[in-house]
Amino acid sequence: MNLPIGPFLFLLFLASQLTVLTLQVTTQAPDLRTFALGQAVSGDAISYSLPVERLYLGQGYSPDLRMPGYVFPHLLSLALTDDIAAARILTLFINIVIYSTALSVFCIGFLALTNNRFLGALLAVFLVSHPLTYLYIERTYTETLTFSAVTLSIYCLYLHFQRRGLFYLVFSSLLLTWSYFLRPVSVLNFALFTPFVVLLTRLNPRTKVVVRNVAVFLSIPLLLNGGWIVRNLKQHDSFYPFFASDNGMYPMGDLDPVYEIYDLITAWGGNIVYWEPGAEIRWFGYIREGTEKLDDHFSTPPIPGSAFTNTFTPETAQALRDSVRLLRVMPDGD
Repeated sequence: MNLPIGPFLFLLFLASQLTVLTLQVTTQAPDLRTFALGQAVSGDAISYSLPVERLYLGQGYSPDLRMPGYVFPHLLSLALTDDIAAARILTLFINIVIYSTALSVFCIGFLALTNNRFLGALLAVFLVSHPLTYLYIERTYTETLTFSAVTLSIYCLYLHFQRRGLFYLVFSSLLLTWSYFLRPVSVLNFALFTPFVVLLTRLNPRTKVVVRNVAVFLSIPLLLNGGWIVRNLKQHDSFYPFFASDNGMYPMGDLDPVYEIYDLITAWGGNIVYWEPGAEIRWFGYIREGTEKLDDHFSTPPIPGSAFTNTFTPETAQALRDSVRLLRVMPDGD
């Protein structure tokens, strides 16, 4: 018996992504736990997972420099296992399942529009083989989830106008709202989607149906974002419609120990742009993407003598370097 096209595509995308994730884990870390504590939350990724972990531990959603879009998958993982490392891996798996579903729906939609099985198969092969399909699937980022939420929202909107059920309209709005909470720029999608809701609903001659559908579609983001704004007013006594931070957009010092030394490095005119060869911040523990060795090797600390004081000595700098590397679960690089 032939497997229906939807499940077949889902299994194809799921298998390919799990294979790529397995390869990334085995090449970037000595074991799965080390990967979960290091590479899975490297860069900005930790700013999405850590606030949810603190929320789960009863410490509140902090630092709240990100909107709480990551609460759904990661809180679910934490509810299933109390182990932080295991929860992070489970979250990556949940993300991949959602992403595979969205990619399948995307291909099915393309097939329905073109009515050409060859082109549909070509698209599936292209998505499975293209490196961009697997971009960031090994980290707790929001790129794949945002794409998934928007794609599935479009599909639910299509189902609503096919079957005239409010359930699909509500779910479409919930998914689009989720994409906005994952990446605030997605709020622009409501400006694109709402006219379609109006135009397609007008196929129904009753004006009140148009008003009802638009009200339902927009009430969900207004209510949920309103709740987030009220929360921020209580928490910070300030109006924060998006992220809530008193220290700018990326107060990462609370998330990653290497950010705490930014001011120290810039005080003597050092370079904190970690992707630039020769940047002093690399000495403290940054590694090049996709490698396990430090990109640069300094024979001595890249700190001018004038930067040292009675309390900040070469020994202190070395101890700080060791602490940063240890906390970031990074290789020594020597």
